[in-house]
Amino acid sequence: MKYFHSFFIALILFTGLGVSNNSFAQHSKKAKQDTLRKNTHHHQKTPKITSLREIFKYGHFHGHFRNYFMATVNYEDLTDFYANGIGGLIEYETAEFYGFQFALSGLVIFNLFSSDFTELDEITNKHSRYELELFDVEDPNNRSELDRFDELYIQYRFKNSRIRFGKQGIKTPLMNKQDTRMKPYVLEGIWTDLNPSNHLKINAGWFYKASVRATTEWTSLEESIGIYEQGFNPDGSPSHYKHHLKTKGVGVFGLTYSQSTRLKSQIWNYWIENISTSTFLQADFSFPLKHDHEFLLGAQLLRQQTLQDGGNSHLEQTYFQPNQENYVYSFQVGWRSKISELTLNYQKADQNGRFTFPREWGREHFYTTVSRGRIEGMGNVQTVMAIWKYKPSQKTFFQLDLGHVFAPKHTDYEFNKYGNVENTHLNIHARYHFDKKWDGLQFGFLYTHKRATDNFDDNLAPLYYNANYHHFNFVTNIKF
Repeated sequence: MKYFHSFFIALILFTGLGVSNNSFAQHSKKAKQDTLRKNTHHHQKTPKITSLREIFKYGHFHGHFRNYFMATVNYEDLTDFYANGIGGLIEYETAEFYGFQFALSGLVIFNLFSSDFTELDEITNKHSRYELELFDVEDPNNRSELDRFDELYIQYRFKNSRIRFGKQGIKTPLMNKQDTRMKPYVLEGIWTDLNPSNHLKINAGWFYKASVRATTEWTSLEESIGIYEQGFNPDGSPSHYKHHLKTKGVGVFGLTYSQSTRLKSQIWNYWIENISTSTFLQADFSFPLKHDHEFLLGAQLLRQQTLQDGGNSHLEQTYFQPNQENYVYSFQVGWRSKISELTLNYQKADQNGRFTFPREWGREHFYTTVSRGRIEGMGNVQTVMAIWKYKPSQKTFFQLDLGHVFAPKHTDYEFNKYGNVENTHLNIHARYHFDKKWDGLQFGFLYTHKRATDNFDDNLAPLYYNANYHHFNFVTNIKF
């Protein structure tokens, strides 16, 4: 295996370090234009700024209003839950003055109606999982004080690059805003977005605070780890690392390079001081076929290692197991046309440990990653996933995900931190964007069903929000 790792890394580096282009949306003309802008914010042309007053006068507002209905029908006697959140995000950005720009944003959210989140499922003694994440996972009683001061930063823009300091969201394979609920994941620190050429992009940053999705407060980075479920230690004892970890923050470095329109790759490193280091590599290939079709090929590798004692010298209170070194591989093969994309995806985590990265900072983006389908917390796991995307127009989008997760036994805590079960996973997505008089209005729908491979009729607890459930989402967005 050692030689295979070396070969894999050499293959990716040989292609040229670059950026992933595996999403169907990025294949659109609009996405290509966004790439030419080098991922910097588009800003309106303004008159020459001559005073402090004009910096604010020529600034602009943008944001969205959102209504999110969610419901889960759990298996047999397991408790069902529903919720409807309504609210919005408003961001104000000043005009640019000698390259400097200031921005702030805030969220206002209301629990329009929902199940009683103080009620625990009688079989598992657990709260609602998905529905509560629309509001405040730290306080199920909180139905009204759900506002959050989201972003607050100052940035300096020069040429095609920028440096940003303050509260902000970023987009990387393991840490990202993932703005698909009522609140995104946001961080506080410094972030650089450098574009020295049309092909090369460099990102680097240091973060020391976080405001976790489905929470209302800002906390130190070490206190943010464990806000979600902590799971089990490899020996089967409950994990107790929340409030017991020591880290000064996380350093993130990314290097992307587009050698050509057909060959792109990327490399990222996440250095969580005193806990772990994770290196992520990805290479994507596309080969032209007849009639504007393309053949797609991709490979990903994640390597993780322990730093110091993994966060705490006491095993029952540490986050990353001592002396651990584990790998995750993911591969993709597919076909794409102007309106459709079909990919077959595979992922494998080895048996050297569990893929562990704080869920509170975003969602991992492997080729097999789909909505409601994390593999974080598992080792010795394999996933196969077919993903079909269909976009006949700029207004309509449809996606179908169908796959199987070959997970270790839910009681094999050495490789299964959260007690997940082997299952077949189905997602149906649909989105519709209105135009003309209704421009800005968007409807979204997601249906998820997981079917467990094993029979759990004698013990329903492992199925709670894990398998044999039906999960519905209907989202209305108004963007401005």
